[in-house]
Amino acid sequence: MKLTDAWMLYNIDLKKHKIYNIFTKAGKYRGWKIYDVDKHFLIMSWTAEVTTHDWDDDIKTMVVPGQIVRIWAGVPNIFYFPEDTEMIEWFDKHAKSEKYERFYKLKK
Repeated sequence: MKLTDAWMLYNIDLKKHKIYNIFTKAGKYRGWKIYDVDKHFLIMSWTAEVTTHDWDDDIKTMVVPGQIVRIWAGVPNIFYFPEDTEMIEWFDKHAKSEKYERFYKLKK
């Protein structure tokens, strides 16, 4: 991913939570990871498509501003941004991640 595709506007490190405010350019993917803790996010402006993988199915969900979504620990996820999008994401505690190869091949 090029540096100009997505960037962190700021992050806040609290005792139990790390909060990220991220802006991503239209037409880009971000994520393609599996986390060891639950991930939460809130779309601030425009929309995002979130794909998760559960059992043998990909589940695609369009998320609109103001909607809070939780992705459970161990569930692979990738974001696609049809428009320039600002979002906030946070974890319940320090998160470790690993790349999910199947989704990684989707990136453009």
